[in-house]
Amino acid sequence: MSRSRQSGAGTTRTVAAWLAAFAVCASAAAQAPGGGAAEAARHRDTGISYLRQGKSQEALPHFRAAVELDPADAVSHDGAGVALAEAGKMAEAQASFQKALALRPDFAEAHYHLALAFDRQGSTRQAIEEYQEALRLQPGLLPARYLLAGALGKYGDLRGAIRLLQDVTRKAPDFVEARFNLGLLLQRDGRLAEAVAELQKAHQAQPQKPQFALALGIALAENEQVAQAVELLRQAADKNAQDPEAHYNLGLAMAKQGETSGAILAFRRAVELQPTHPQARRALGAALLQEGDLPAARKELETAVRVAPADWEAYSSLGALLLRVGEVPGAVQSLEKSIQLNPKLIKSYRTLAQAHYKGGRPDDAARLNKQAEELALESANLGRAMVLAQSARQRLESGETSEAIAQLREAVSLSPSFADAQLLLSRALRLSPDGSQEALSILQRILVADPRHADAHYEIAMTLEALGRREEALREYEAAAQAAPSLLDARRALALAASRSQDWCAAAAESRAVLAWEPNDRESQRLLRQAEESKQGSCR
Repeated sequence: MSRSRQSGAGTTRTVAAWLAAFAVCASAAAQAPGGGAAEAARHRDTGISYLRQGKSQEALPHFRAAVELDPADAVSHDGAGVALAEAGKMAEAQASFQKALALRPDFAEAHYHLALAFDRQGSTRQAIEEYQEALRLQPGLLPARYLLAGALGKYGDLRGAIRLLQDVTRKAPDFVEARFNLGLLLQRDGRLAEAVAELQKAHQAQPQKPQFALALGIALAENEQVAQAVELLRQAADKNAQDPEAHYNLGLAMAKQGETSGAILAFRRAVELQPTHPQARRALGAALLQEGDLPAARKELETAVRVAPADWEAYSSLGALLLRVGEVPGAVQSLEKSIQLNPKLIKSYRTLAQAHYKGGRPDDAARLNKQAEELALESANLGRAMVLAQSARQRLESGETSEAIAQLREAVSLSPSFADAQLLLSRALRLSPDGSQEALSILQRILVADPRHADAHYEIAMTLEALGRREEALREYEAAAQAAPSLLDARRALALAASRSQDWCAAAAESRAVLAWEPNDRESQRLLRQAEESKQGSCR
């Protein structure tokens, strides 16, 4: 199924996003010494009043007058940054926020605003660090928690983004946008039942929003709740009749339910609204092919591969159609292109085998059928491996390490590319006598396939540390934290290593990151105090 066009948290980019924390920072404004204090305060308060009314350009001259009278007024520097950011002057805004932080490093709202500036400019990693620091200083700053989830989602740290949005929805149950985005992230993570539950809550809270109904319908269809999906997606298409995505996804759900004629109507409407919608064209062509309308199906599928030349499903359907009308060379060409684009698409191998058989090439047909059977067996083996891995996970939790290792070896043997089984096997081996070297080999194989696999880097670090190879372990902890900023155990390890080597700035930075997530972590509090007391000068 398609995804709703709203793809995750952190999309809010209005004056409200900037002002979400500003009421707090206004109350914390420092009074300027000397005779200019009263006039500076008046300009600052006027600027804040204008910002609250959404009049950022009227606010800016007042903040500038305030800092002219009192250059040490961090709140006015921050307010000027907000006004500049709303005017699109992001470099100047960033400089203004950084000036505020130079004056007051513990100014949570300025960290939040600087994070927003980085986020808007696409500097996601820097935005993450600033959101985290804002939360460490002010754990109740909900907008920072919400937008940090969005930044983590963009960065690829899905686990951290989900954790934050779950926290946000617990603390603010009526924050419907957060619940909606939580549902989308859970769906993206394959946790469909949980995704449906969150999206249902969002839809129930705001049934008038067609994007909520659309996202819930898509999730229901993916979760095999097809009848409910069709009903909801029909409502979404009726309410938002000009949205091609609503009609396209309705068509997919109807086709899944066996309502081919209704699906064709929905796909046609999607194509009318967006003639270049390649997925709708392909789905319409496949449905027409199923109904036996070969000329119309051919027209749609040929358009689909022209509009989206990387669409392997369109090439597969076009190849099947061409074979059906006896155009064997064209069928072979389309099916070979489908396999080139997706070497795992079993149906293309089988249809191509039929084409070669009809074309008088039985040896090629036999080879392709064999490849199709091998791919089918690979898919079945993955299913068996997943069952074994789940059982082994439970055995590991119960302390049955040897039994878990046996099951995980079988799982990896069945599906050598199944990373979750490899990861679990490496953990089990690390807990067993003389298993460390084998564990390292397994983890390195995971990283060949996915160099940013945070858990693999972390497990390598743990294994190397157990072997006394601390310098190598440190590099792996760094790679793990770089790939997944929410992997707190890696950051704790980095903080401890930095304190041992008296790299107090690094120890402070890593401890702060942990405390943004877990404010009551006593060891991180201790390491931060030690670092702050021991470091010389500023780290920023």
